[in-house]
Amino acid sequence: MNADNISISFPHASSATDASLTTTLASIVNTSYATAEAGIWTAGHERTSPDDIASLIQKSQLAVVYNHTRSKQPIGCLVFKLISPALSNFGMLALDQTHRGSGTGGRMVHFAEEESRRQLV
Repeated sequence: MNADNISISFPHASSATDASLTTTLASIVNTSYATAEAGIWTAGHERTSPDDIASLIQKSQLAVVYNHTRSKQPIGCLVFKLISPALSNFGMLALDQTHRGSGTGGRMVHFAEEESRRQLV
């Protein structure tokens, strides 16, 4: 995938009511964590839910990765939080399996680092 075909941004809070978006992202996260952390969680454990995703979107804490070659379809996400005026963190980095190994995960980390620089004092 060409890096120019993706974008990473915080969706508007109104996107929290988009059931297709929240369900797709919850599925991507749960599939990613089921694979990456197999054996850590109990069988059937889900890392997140569409309601959790919606809450993060409402708080502007969820950055979404979009693939523009597929009509701006969401292909991943990460949680970004300001802990204090001088500290931030990110987590729940997840990417659709078909886009792994493309460099997109690295771009997601870079996005979080740049967002931290932008928001911190």
